[in-house]
Amino acid sequence: METEASPSPSLVGVLAWVEVNKKWLLLGAGTAVFLTVAIFLFILHQAQKEQTASQALSDVRLPYSAGSAPPTGASDALLRVANDHRGTKAAARALLLSAGVLFAEGTEKGYAEAQKRFAQVSQDYPDSPWVAEANLGVAASLAALGKTAEATAEYEEIRRRFGSSPIIDDVKLALARLYEPQKPEQAFKLYEELMKDNPNTASAMEAGIRQDNLLKVRPELAKLKEPVVPPVTATPLTNQPIKVTPLTNRAATLLSNVSNRVVTNLQPLLLTNRPATSPPAASNAPPAPAPAPAK
Repeated sequence: METEASPSPSLVGVLAWVEVNKKWLLLGAGTAVFLTVAIFLFILHQAQKEQTASQALSDVRLPYSAGSAPPTGASDALLRVANDHRGTKAAARALLLSAGVLFAEGTEKGYAEAQKRFAQVSQDYPDSPWVAEANLGVAASLAALGKTAEATAEYEEIRRRFGSSPIIDDVKLALARLYEPQKPEQAFKLYEELMKDNPNTASAMEAGIRQDNLLKVRPELAKLKEPVVPPVTATPLTNQPIKVTPLTNRAATLLSNVSNRVVTNLQPLLLTNRPATSPPAASNAPPAPAPAPAK
Protein backbone atom coordinates (compact mmCIF):
# COMPACT_ATOMS: atom_id res chain seq x y z
CA MET A 1 0.00 0.00 0.00
CA GLU A 2 1.42 3.36 -1.14
CA THR A 3 1.76 6.14 1.40
CA GLU A 4 0.61 9.68 0.57
CA ALA A 5 3.39 12.25 0.08
CA SER A 6 3.53 14.73 2.94
CA PRO A 7 3.71 18.49 2.05
CA SER A 8 7.13 20.04 2.12
CA PRO A 9 8.13 22.11 5.15
CA SER A 10 8.39 25.29 3.04
CA LEU A 11 4.81 24.95 1.78
CA VAL A 12 3.59 24.35 5.30
CA GLY A 13 5.37 27.50 6.41
CA VAL A 14 3.76 29.58 3.66
CA LEU A 15 0.29 28.28 4.45
CA ALA A 16 0.81 28.98 8.12
CA TRP A 17 1.97 32.54 7.38
CA VAL A 18 -1.09 33.14 5.16
CA GLU A 19 -3.39 31.87 7.89
CA VAL A 20 -1.82 34.14 10.48
CA ASN A 21 -1.82 37.24 8.23
CA LYS A 22 -5.08 36.54 6.42
CA LYS A 23 -6.71 39.68 7.78
CA TRP A 24 -3.91 41.97 6.58
CA LEU A 25 -3.74 40.28 3.19
CA LEU A 26 -7.44 40.84 2.62
CA LEU A 27 -7.08 44.44 3.73
CA GLY A 28 -4.15 44.99 1.33
CA ALA A 29 -6.00 43.43 -1.58
CA GLY A 30 -9.03 45.59 -0.87
CA THR A 31 -6.85 48.70 -0.71
CA ALA A 32 -5.22 47.85 -4.05
CA VAL A 33 -8.60 47.37 -5.69
CA PHE A 34 -9.86 50.64 -4.21
CA LEU A 35 -6.82 52.57 -5.44
CA THR A 36 -7.14 51.06 -8.91
CA VAL A 37 -10.78 52.05 -9.14
CA ALA A 38 -10.05 55.53 -7.74
CA ILE A 39 -7.29 56.14 -10.27
CA PHE A 40 -9.49 54.95 -13.10
CA LEU A 41 -12.33 57.24 -11.99
CA PHE A 42 -9.94 60.17 -11.64
CA ILE A 43 -8.56 59.67 -15.15
CA LEU A 44 -12.09 59.35 -16.49
CA HIS A 45 -13.14 62.52 -14.68
CA GLN A 46 -10.14 64.44 -16.04
CA ALA A 47 -10.91 63.27 -19.55
CA GLN A 48 -14.50 64.42 -19.18
CA LYS A 49 -13.31 67.79 -17.85
CA GLU A 50 -10.98 68.23 -20.82
CA GLN A 51 -13.75 67.29 -23.22
CA THR A 52 -16.18 69.75 -21.63
CA ALA A 53 -13.57 72.52 -21.63
CA SER A 54 -12.66 71.86 -25.26
CA GLN A 55 -16.32 72.03 -26.23
CA ALA A 56 -16.74 75.32 -24.37
CA LEU A 57 -13.69 76.74 -26.14
CA SER A 58 -14.94 75.65 -29.54
CA ASP A 59 -18.27 77.37 -28.86
CA VAL A 60 -16.55 80.78 -28.72
CA ARG A 61 -16.79 82.42 -32.12
CA LEU A 62 -13.43 83.50 -33.46
CA PRO A 63 -12.47 84.63 -36.99
CA TYR A 64 -10.85 82.05 -39.23
CA SER A 65 -8.65 84.64 -40.93
CA ALA A 66 -5.86 86.35 -39.02
CA GLY A 67 -6.70 89.64 -40.71
CA SER A 68 -10.33 89.63 -39.55
CA ALA A 69 -11.34 91.39 -36.36
CA PRO A 70 -12.74 89.14 -33.61
CA PRO A 71 -16.39 89.64 -32.66
CA THR A 72 -17.30 91.92 -29.77
CA GLY A 73 -16.92 90.22 -26.41
CA ALA A 74 -14.63 87.47 -27.67
CA SER A 75 -11.95 88.25 -25.11
CA ASP A 76 -14.42 88.11 -22.21
CA ALA A 77 -15.93 84.87 -23.51
CA LEU A 78 -12.50 83.27 -23.71
CA LEU A 79 -11.64 84.47 -20.22
CA ARG A 80 -14.84 82.86 -18.87
CA VAL A 81 -13.81 79.56 -20.43
CA ALA A 82 -10.39 79.87 -18.79
CA ASN A 83 -11.93 80.61 -15.38
CA ASP A 84 -14.74 78.04 -15.55
CA HIS A 85 -12.45 75.21 -16.64
CA ARG A 86 -9.31 76.13 -14.75
CA GLY A 87 -6.59 73.50 -14.79
CA THR A 88 -7.38 72.08 -18.23
CA LYS A 89 -5.41 72.41 -21.43
CA ALA A 90 -8.35 74.14 -23.05
CA ALA A 91 -8.35 76.71 -20.24
CA ALA A 92 -4.70 77.53 -20.89
CA ARG A 93 -5.43 77.86 -24.59
CA ALA A 94 -8.46 80.07 -23.91
CA LEU A 95 -6.42 82.35 -21.66
CA LEU A 96 -3.71 82.66 -24.31
CA LEU A 97 -6.27 83.44 -27.02
CA SER A 98 -7.97 86.04 -24.85
CA ALA A 99 -4.64 87.80 -24.39
CA GLY A 100 -4.05 87.70 -28.13
CA VAL A 101 -7.46 89.27 -28.80
CA LEU A 102 -6.68 92.10 -26.39
CA PHE A 103 -3.28 92.65 -27.99
CA ALA A 104 -4.89 92.86 -31.42
CA GLU A 105 -7.03 95.79 -30.26
CA GLY A 106 -3.93 97.97 -30.56
CA THR A 107 -4.69 100.15 -27.54
CA GLU A 108 -2.54 100.90 -24.52
CA LYS A 109 -5.17 99.39 -22.23
CA GLY A 110 -5.34 96.30 -24.41
CA TYR A 111 -1.56 95.87 -24.38
CA ALA A 112 -1.43 96.18 -20.58
CA GLU A 113 -4.21 93.65 -19.98
CA ALA A 114 -2.77 91.32 -22.62
CA GLN A 115 0.58 91.35 -20.84
CA LYS A 116 -1.09 90.25 -17.60
CA ARG A 117 -2.94 87.39 -19.26
CA PHE A 118 0.11 86.22 -21.19
CA ALA A 119 2.07 86.18 -17.93
CA GLN A 120 -0.76 84.28 -16.21
CA VAL A 121 -0.48 81.49 -18.78
CA SER A 122 3.18 80.99 -17.89
CA GLN A 123 2.51 81.15 -14.15
CA ASP A 124 -0.60 78.96 -13.97
CA TYR A 125 0.38 76.48 -16.67
CA PRO A 126 4.20 76.14 -16.62
CA ASP A 127 4.03 72.76 -18.38
CA SER A 128 1.72 73.97 -21.14
CA PRO A 129 2.89 73.57 -24.75
CA TRP A 130 2.07 77.27 -25.22
CA VAL A 131 4.48 78.65 -22.61
CA ALA A 132 6.89 79.90 -25.27
CA GLU A 133 4.08 81.72 -27.09
CA ALA A 134 2.92 83.23 -23.79
CA ASN A 135 6.41 84.57 -23.06
CA LEU A 136 6.58 85.98 -26.57
CA GLY A 137 3.26 87.73 -25.90
CA VAL A 138 4.64 89.28 -22.72
CA ALA A 139 7.68 90.63 -24.58
CA ALA A 140 5.59 91.95 -27.46
CA SER A 141 3.21 93.67 -25.04
CA LEU A 142 6.10 95.34 -23.22
CA ALA A 143 7.52 96.55 -26.53
CA ALA A 144 4.12 97.88 -27.61
CA LEU A 145 3.86 99.79 -24.32
CA GLY A 146 7.21 101.45 -25.01
CA LYS A 147 9.07 99.55 -22.29
CA THR A 148 12.02 98.79 -24.53
CA ALA A 149 14.51 97.74 -21.86
CA GLU A 150 12.08 95.28 -20.25
CA ALA A 151 11.00 93.94 -23.63
CA THR A 152 14.62 93.43 -24.70
CA ALA A 153 15.41 91.52 -21.52
CA GLU A 154 12.32 89.35 -22.02
CA TYR A 155 13.25 88.56 -25.62
CA GLU A 156 16.78 87.61 -24.57
CA GLU A 157 15.36 85.32 -21.90
CA ILE A 158 13.15 83.64 -24.50
CA ARG A 159 16.20 83.09 -26.73
CA ARG A 160 17.95 81.41 -23.82
CA ARG A 161 15.05 79.20 -22.72
CA PHE A 162 13.33 78.38 -26.00
CA GLY A 163 16.15 78.27 -28.53
CA SER A 164 14.62 75.32 -30.39
CA SER A 165 11.03 76.57 -30.33
CA PRO A 166 9.24 77.34 -33.62
CA ILE A 167 8.82 80.95 -32.45
CA ILE A 168 12.56 81.61 -32.21
CA ASP A 169 12.73 83.35 -35.61
CA ASP A 170 9.99 85.77 -34.57
CA VAL A 171 11.86 86.42 -31.34
CA LYS A 172 15.13 87.20 -33.14
CA LEU A 173 13.36 89.47 -35.61
CA ALA A 174 11.58 91.44 -32.89
CA LEU A 175 14.76 91.67 -30.82
CA ALA A 176 16.75 92.95 -33.80
CA ARG A 177 14.19 95.71 -34.37
CA LEU A 178 14.63 96.82 -30.77
CA TYR A 179 18.42 96.76 -31.13
CA GLU A 180 18.50 98.89 -34.29
CA PRO A 181 18.53 102.37 -32.65
CA GLN A 182 21.05 101.72 -29.86
CA LYS A 183 22.89 98.54 -30.87
CA PRO A 184 22.87 98.36 -34.67
CA GLU A 185 25.73 95.85 -34.70
CA GLN A 186 23.66 93.39 -32.68
CA ALA A 187 20.67 93.96 -34.95
CA PHE A 188 22.81 93.40 -38.05
CA LYS A 189 24.16 90.12 -36.66
CA LEU A 190 20.68 88.87 -35.81
CA TYR A 191 19.46 89.65 -39.33
CA GLU A 192 22.49 87.86 -40.74
CA GLU A 193 21.80 84.85 -38.51
CA LEU A 194 18.18 84.67 -39.64
CA MET A 195 19.13 84.74 -43.32
CA LYS A 196 21.86 82.15 -42.84
CA ASP A 197 19.91 79.63 -40.75
CA ASN A 198 16.57 79.73 -42.60
CA PRO A 199 17.15 81.38 -45.98
CA ASN A 200 13.78 80.49 -47.53
CA THR A 201 11.42 81.71 -44.81
CA ALA A 202 9.35 84.86 -44.46
CA SER A 203 11.44 85.83 -41.43
CA ALA A 204 14.63 85.63 -43.50
CA MET A 205 13.03 87.74 -46.21
CA GLU A 206 12.07 90.46 -43.73
CA ALA A 207 15.50 90.22 -42.11
CA GLY A 208 17.13 90.83 -45.50
CA ILE A 209 14.95 93.87 -46.16
CA ARG A 210 15.61 95.39 -42.74
CA GLN A 211 19.33 94.67 -43.02
CA ASP A 212 19.47 96.47 -46.36
CA ASN A 213 17.67 99.45 -44.85
CA LEU A 214 20.05 99.41 -41.89
CA LEU A 215 23.05 99.42 -44.24
CA LYS A 216 21.74 102.54 -45.95
CA VAL A 217 21.80 104.36 -42.62
CA ARG A 218 24.94 102.69 -41.24
CA PRO A 219 27.10 101.66 -44.22
CA GLU A 220 30.03 100.85 -41.95
CA LEU A 221 28.17 97.72 -40.85
CA ALA A 222 28.89 96.11 -44.21
CA LYS A 223 32.16 94.78 -42.79
CA LEU A 224 30.12 92.48 -40.53
CA LYS A 225 28.48 90.71 -43.45
CA GLU A 226 29.80 87.24 -44.05
CA PRO A 227 31.28 86.58 -47.48
CA VAL A 228 29.00 84.67 -49.79
CA VAL A 229 31.70 83.16 -52.03
CA PRO A 230 33.92 80.59 -50.27
CA PRO A 231 37.69 81.12 -50.55
CA VAL A 232 39.40 79.41 -53.48
CA THR A 233 42.21 77.01 -52.56
CA ALA A 234 45.24 76.84 -54.81
CA THR A 235 46.07 73.52 -56.42
CA PRO A 236 49.79 72.60 -56.49
CA LEU A 237 51.30 72.27 -59.96
CA THR A 238 52.62 68.90 -61.10
CA ASN A 239 54.60 67.65 -64.07
CA GLN A 240 51.67 65.60 -65.28
CA PRO A 241 50.23 66.42 -68.72
CA ILE A 242 47.52 69.04 -68.60
CA LYS A 243 44.09 67.71 -69.41
CA VAL A 244 41.62 70.23 -70.76
CA THR A 245 38.04 69.68 -69.60
CA PRO A 246 34.93 71.76 -70.03
CA LEU A 247 34.59 74.45 -67.38
CA THR A 248 31.40 74.50 -65.35
CA ASN A 249 30.31 77.58 -63.44
CA ARG A 250 27.31 77.34 -61.11
CA ALA A 251 25.67 80.51 -59.86
CA ALA A 252 22.76 80.83 -57.44
CA THR A 253 20.86 84.14 -57.59
CA LEU A 254 18.43 85.44 -55.00
CA LEU A 255 16.00 88.17 -56.10
CA SER A 256 14.12 90.20 -53.48
CA ASN A 257 10.95 92.06 -54.40
CA VAL A 258 10.66 94.59 -51.61
CA SER A 259 7.26 95.95 -52.57
CA ASN A 260 5.57 92.56 -52.59
CA ARG A 261 7.86 91.19 -49.83
CA VAL A 262 8.37 88.02 -51.79
CA VAL A 263 11.62 86.12 -52.22
CA THR A 264 12.18 84.13 -55.39
CA ASN A 265 14.86 81.47 -55.31
CA LEU A 266 16.30 80.79 -58.70
CA GLN A 267 17.44 77.31 -59.56
CA PRO A 268 21.20 77.01 -60.02
CA LEU A 269 22.16 78.25 -63.44
CA LEU A 270 24.55 75.97 -65.29
CA LEU A 271 26.99 77.67 -67.65
CA THR A 272 29.31 75.49 -69.72
CA ASN A 273 32.28 76.99 -71.55
CA ARG A 274 33.81 74.58 -74.02
CA PRO A 275 37.32 75.32 -75.34
CA ALA A 276 37.19 76.52 -78.94
CA THR A 277 38.57 74.28 -81.65
CA SER A 278 39.78 75.27 -85.11
CA PRO A 279 40.87 73.30 -88.19
CA PRO A 280 44.62 72.85 -88.66
CA ALA A 281 46.27 75.80 -90.42
CA ALA A 282 47.37 75.27 -94.01
CA SER A 283 51.15 75.04 -94.49
CA ASN A 284 52.82 77.70 -96.68
CA ALA A 285 56.06 75.68 -97.17
CA PRO A 286 56.90 74.64 -100.76
CA PRO A 287 56.35 70.99 -101.63
CA ALA A 288 59.29 68.64 -101.28
CA PRO A 289 61.14 67.95 -104.61
CA ALA A 290 60.49 64.62 -106.32
CA PRO A 291 63.32 62.08 -106.14
CA ALA A 292 65.65 61.96 -109.20
CA PRO A 293 65.18 58.96 -111.56
CA ALA A 294 67.65 56.14 -111.24
CA LYS A 295 70.43 56.00 -113.89
